[in-house]
Amino acid sequence: MEEKSSAESLTQEEGGAQEKGAARILFAWTFFERPEHERDWKWYVIASIICILLFIWAIFSEAFLFGLILVLSVVTFVYAQNKPQRRIEAYVDELGISIDGRYFTYREFSEFWLAYNPPYEMDLYLTFSNRIRPRLVLPLPEDMDVLALREHLRLFVIENLEREGGSLGEYMRRRLKL
Repeated sequence: MEEKSSAESLTQEEGGAQEKGAARILFAWTFFERPEHERDWKWYVIASIICILLFIWAIFSEAFLFGLILVLSVVTFVYAQNKPQRRIEAYVDELGISIDGRYFTYREFSEFWLAYNPPYEMDLYLTFSNRIRPRLVLPLPEDMDVLALREHLRLFVIENLEREGGSLGEYMRRRLKL
């Protein structure tokens, strides 16, 4: 079966919009549920040495809970890396945004910003009005018209021009290839 391109089109209509239900789809793309990192053998050796040293330190300092958390983190990481990735479908239409079949109206978002520094960072960040909900981070394909997406979103959601990228945790995750 042939893979869909990252900025796939469902059925193009006039003006580049697609029809789905009552609203026209203006932007559609797919992405993997977690980023793909290229790790060489050195990365695995260094990560293993760090984990083993931290575990030995946890045993000798009697920080057994830290050792347990470390082991659970390693098991979770290995499990997640060996699990096949799903492709998530996202689209932006006239009424809201759909991510993996879950639909959000524009009213549900308080702000958005784009972190666009190809090829390192091409993400759309959406903050919910309800602060309890986590921020959405949507990777954007390289061939998407980011300026058109930005102009469309600005009609419905406030753009935060002060934010330039993700949080420190997201930056560290990207740099450490986690």
